[in-house]
Amino acid sequence: MRRVWPLFVLLFLLAGCIESEARLVWHTDGSMDLTLKVAGEPALLDALEPALAAQGYEVRRKENELLAWRPLKAPGWDRVSGLLPGTFVYQDPSGVALSRTSYVFFEDYALKGRFVPLEAAGLPAFLAEAPFRFVVEAPFAPYKTNAERQEGRVLVWQGTLGEPFEILVVYRLWYPERVAGGAFLLFFIGLVLWRRSRRPQAG
Repeated sequence: MRRVWPLFVLLFLLAGCIESEARLVWHTDGSMDLTLKVAGEPALLDALEPALAAQGYEVRRKENELLAWRPLKAPGWDRVSGLLPGTFVYQDPSGVALSRTSYVFFEDYALKGRFVPLEAAGLPAFLAEAPFRFVVEAPFAPYKTNAERQEGRVLVWQGTLGEPFEILVVYRLWYPERVAGGAFLLFFIGLVLWRRSRRPQAG
């Protein structure tokens, strides 16, 4: 026990010298990925590297910086299924849900939920007070969000690894081809009804 205690104290002190960020990026092809960036003392990064690799992250390491990447969603949404109203939800183990709700002419893509970075990444408890940023980046502007700061199309929440983050982002995407199709259908139905009304009455 005496051998472990000095190491624990050292790691606790190093925790105050660490900064971390999780960046969720939604690409134009519909794919999503998550990148964790941790900057701090090499001794602490040495301990984090195998833990993140075991969770399926692709880890790249510099002397005082660690980058861990993993995909969240494959490219593309099903454009055909969006023609019918309804909601599709993917619940991430972290506690955040990604959903798509179709209103036929437009769709709402939402990221909602509550998560604690320390628990979501499986990091040790002594890192609870380390600064942490959660960033969401998309190719279009948000329709609704509770982000603490917005820098163009980049949304930012800040806190520490041990505190809960409440996340809300909604993107509303209109599909002109569906609007045009709906307008054409209404025009066609109206034309048919008008022509029927113009027919002479029998007798």
